[in-house]
Amino acid sequence: MGAITPHPLQTDDLVARVMATIIEPTMRAMGAEGAPFEGVLYAGLMLTAQGPMLLEYNVRFGDPECQALMVRLDDDLVDALLGARQPRWLPEAVTCVVLAAPGYPESPALGDPIAEPGADAQGTVVFHAGTARDEVGGLRVAGGRVLSVVGRGASRDEAARTAYARVEAVAWPGAQYRRDVGAREAP
Repeated sequence: MGAITPHPLQTDDLVARVMATIIEPTMRAMGAEGAPFEGVLYAGLMLTAQGPMLLEYNVRFGDPECQALMVRLDDDLVDALLGARQPRWLPEAVTCVVLAAPGYPESPALGDPIAEPGADAQGTVVFHAGTARDEVGGLRVAGGRVLSVVGRGASRDEAARTAYARVEAVAWPGAQYRRDVGAREAP
């Protein structure tokens, strides 16, 4: 559970193909049915030997993908969305690693104490998802996906090293997370 951006397989040609074969036909079909879409349409894709395939649509930003993208955004998101234009991105690489509760997703263990992540460290941001304050103000696990740690760097390797260094600093005993986010490329 994690995300990287930019993806090493993303090219202008791939983006054009996805738009022409998946996104634009969807928009045309919805318009033809009298239900034109306005808003955020998140397309979950799988790259296959036959080309990009649609796994799912969400009508919201997906996480952890959105968390990785927002850290790389070099634009005003509202202006980009209202202007229906491509936003500007920082050239940095970003790695996002999700920390989950033991037992996630079937039956996450709730209530474990979490050390305060503190202020965002150089090159990292920590997003809270499944956390809550207890009666004395301590931080506790309150959901399956607990924290997402995002690291930035000049390269994918540097972004991953930065993210995982912060993961090690904020992980609580029993925290589950992938140790290979962004470590391998698709064939």
